[in-house]
Amino acid sequence: EKARNLANGIAGNGRSSAGKIVMATVKGDVHDIGKNIVGIVLQCNNFEVIDLGVMVPATRIIETAKAEGADIIGLSGLITPSLDEMSFMAGELERQGMKVPLLIGGATTSRVHTAVKIDPNYRSGPVVHVNDASRAVGVASALLSADRREAYAAEVRADYAKISAAHFRAQADKKRLKLADARANAVKIDFADTPPKKPAFLGVKSFRDYDLAELVDYIDWTPFFQTWELTGRFPAILDDPKVGEVARSLYDDARKMLDLIVSENWFKAQATIGFWPANAEGDDIVVFADEGRKTKRTWSPTVSRMPTTTTPPSCARRWRIVWRKPLPSGCMRGCAGSSGATRPTRRCRRKILSSRNIRASVRHPAIPRNPITPKRRRCSRCSMPRTPPA
Repeated sequence: EKARNLANGIAGNGRSSAGKIVMATVKGDVHDIGKNIVGIVLQCNNFEVIDLGVMVPATRIIETAKAEGADIIGLSGLITPSLDEMSFMAGELERQGMKVPLLIGGATTSRVHTAVKIDPNYRSGPVVHVNDASRAVGVASALLSADRREAYAAEVRADYAKISAAHFRAQADKKRLKLADARANAVKIDFADTPPKKPAFLGVKSFRDYDLAELVDYIDWTPFFQTWELTGRFPAILDDPKVGEVARSLYDDARKMLDLIVSENWFKAQATIGFWPANAEGDDIVVFADEGRKTKRTWSPTVSRMPTTTTPPSCARRWRIVWRKPLPSGCMRGCAGSSGATRPTRRCRRKILSSRNIRASVRHPAIPRNPITPKRRRCSRCSMPRTPPA
């Protein structure tokens, strides 16, 4: 019967597919475009794909894999917290004594993270990082091949061991200051010589339905071209001898769509900023709820144990600009998940520009260029994003 099944293209276990793969976007993540593409590619190559969707907890993935007799489990994720969930998932597979191969994919994943954080948690089965949908079929076929599986898994594990060792060597080679030296390296500010200027208001201020036309001039187009795999900084990329022609054509098309977005007002722009009194307290910077400085709003450590390579900003830190979102209220699913205050995201700025540029500031070279994006709070029960209060 086995020979007859093989002659008819049926696997030895009686299935007509090349293998059964359970795929899911891990808990806390709602991105599934890449996972869907991988699923289609696998199905086109005779793999049976069971797609559990997004926001899938580890327990459900494991239960489904056991119930369906899955040959492979595939995990996907786009946001950084998904990396921790994947590591947890690997540990759960190890704890339950499973040996099914585990595939890791998604924009935020990498071979280094897989080698350092995920593979050590799951030693009973192979762990493979798949960085592109086109590689999924080859990896799955190798892991399910009776002749190639052991050799392929051993090769990947040996490769990850080298990557992990190189990573930890790099961490050990970093020069770090002793705590006393880091404290001695603190910024010295003479407030008597440079008194901080009081902001026009204290607390939170929101901008509702901001004019889109005024924001267009502040768009950073460099990531846009990187998404289209055109390397170069804007606007120099428009005159690049290799990709300049393609970049100009792409930019013209994007500006036409952007003009349409602005003229037809496709969406609304909103922002919230806040100013609170703040001062140093030992190694920390404490942000107060009011000008009386009696109620502490939040705090943040300031001591860096890394040697400074650039001159720290000379701005007075007694006034500190805090970008924040409103406190969370209900869950988007309506469940009774616990609520809690959102810890504000802070970043020192020398001064805020005019209200036309609500997300820009005069930056010191020591201050990162990236805009501030507060973390989005999620429900503790179902992991759906919390809705801001009305």
